[in-house]
Amino acid sequence: MNLLRNAVMLLVCALSLSAQVTTDQKAFDAAYWAHQPPAVRAIQTATNQGQLATELTEKGFQVDVPIMVWGWSPYFTMLYRTQYGYTWVPRLGQDPVTIAPGLSVPDADFKPYDPDNPPAGSILVSLDLKDYPAYDPPAPSVPAPSGKLVGMLNYANVYFALAASQGLKDGDVVTQDGVKYKHRLAVYPFGASRWFEKVE
Repeated sequence: MNLLRNAVMLLVCALSLSAQVTTDQKAFDAAYWAHQPPAVRAIQTATNQGQLATELTEKGFQVDVPIMVWGWSPYFTMLYRTQYGYTWVPRLGQDPVTIAPGLSVPDADFKPYDPDNPPAGSILVSLDLKDYPAYDPPAPSVPAPSGKLVGMLNYANVYFALAASQGLKDGDVVTQDGVKYKHRLAVYPFGASRWFEKVE
């Protein structure tokens, strides 16, 4: 009976979400995965997800099994956890929650869920994007030397690289006239090509 009630509740929640949720879901899911270390991100495409998750846990990484191993949407997983009153959930390797938030069992040895005191290393339940800063910091902006670096538009989003931009590495980001550009460098056997792409 509880399983049926939970399934109906999940269905009602899913049907009540507006088109905005789809946008929120995409933005949140992207931010969630960008927040994870590269080793944890690798679980998504690994053929041995469970084994890799266990190995990463043993190395001290935080693994959220439903999202990272079972492939559930980070957005909806966190949304449903929030609706059920969770503020934290155990990571892989921690003791499971034995009683859902707000419930108690008289004369039982079960430890009640304490929303205000998460165990060390447990997973924060949150839909706030501020809780998911990108793990990889953005490329630093390279200060422009004297003279312009970026020339006129060549085609599409490609701009000519001027002589003053010599010495920049591929991927360096520069700001010129308040606009950010990424320097691109392609090396070939008989030379190299350099250009800029406007950062959207």
